[in-house]
Amino acid sequence: MKITRLTHFILLLVGSTMLLTNSCKNKTEQTDNPDFYWVNNEIELSENSPIESKLKLETTKLQTIESELGSAGVVKAIPERFAQVASPFAGRIVKSFVTLGQYVQKGSPVFEIKSSEYFSAQQEYFSAQQELKQAEMNLKRQKDLYNHAVGVKRELEEAETDYKLKKIATDQTAASLKVFNSSSRVEMGQSLIVRSPISGRVVSSDLVVGQFLKEDHEALVTVAELSKVWILAQVKEHNLGFLEELKYITFTVDAFPSKIFEGKVINIGQLLNEETRSVDVLIETDNNQFVLKPGMYVNVTLNSLDKEEIILPAKAVFQENESQYIFVKTGDRKYRKAKVKAIGTSENNDFVRITDGLKVGEKVVIEGGVFLMGAK
Repeated sequence: MKITRLTHFILLLVGSTMLLTNSCKNKTEQTDNPDFYWVNNEIELSENSPIESKLKLETTKLQTIESELGSAGVVKAIPERFAQVASPFAGRIVKSFVTLGQYVQKGSPVFEIKSSEYFSAQQEYFSAQQELKQAEMNLKRQKDLYNHAVGVKRELEEAETDYKLKKIATDQTAASLKVFNSSSRVEMGQSLIVRSPISGRVVSSDLVVGQFLKEDHEALVTVAELSKVWILAQVKEHNLGFLEELKYITFTVDAFPSKIFEGKVINIGQLLNEETRSVDVLIETDNNQFVLKPGMYVNVTLNSLDKEEIILPAKAVFQENESQYIFVKTGDRKYRKAKVKAIGTSENNDFVRITDGLKVGEKVVIEGGVFLMGAK
């Protein structure tokens, strides 16, 4: 009988403990702010909370919109269409073949220079040619001797090796001259004619006949083909998704405010600038009238495809670290903190497109959400 009473007492004690535990679990977790509480992962406002009157709600719906994103940019010459022409050797300019604004073809002469260094290069070339001829004659003689059974195979092999080495040396000296002078014929003592590496227009020239140039002298002539140019723009990190839905690009310059230019994206940078939190976007555009000058600032507008999406005021979205949030009303005085993905729709980002995290018909807080941010 004693054992039965003891067992009964223990069961009552355990049952009371379980009831107490469950009761604690079902209690509302109170925050530091008496105006709201956490209930089942939702924020619940107290009955007398003044926050309710400060919240402005809107029911989400689909809207058709062509989004725009603004960015500043700068005009750049295309590297393959831009060349600075300098002298490869020290020497004195004896002749100029170009004038400012002149269009030149690739390989056209730009200026002529007398250079002792170039003369030395010519000497090396002709010496190498002479040695090659002697090596060729020796090789021919050794072959004749060997074919008539009076020569030595070792001497023939040495002659073959010597000829190959002399041929390589001659080709190298010829190639070095070819780089600086495209003429197929090299004459001893001739001047160096520096030629344009690309076709284009002479956009700058500091040529002065009689001027002596040092070996490391800066470029004297700039040739550029500017019928096409690049626009270097920057897009902020949080707007990179906009580029996936890009429809077309327009831009303007302050010099011609009424003229609208068009372009196309040819490259999106793979590196993020950690200081500006932006990525470089390279745009190519026609410049047949040559009104766009390298260095000009431009105002770029990126236009996306027409889509039906949920559009909300930008102030409805809150940023926490790398995530974006919106408060969704789930019941009487109850709100859920929903993680979303928002992309700007206009240059000043007054409105955003919600591409993930919300459904049509949900009631969301579009003003006053800052009062709910204190809930942790």
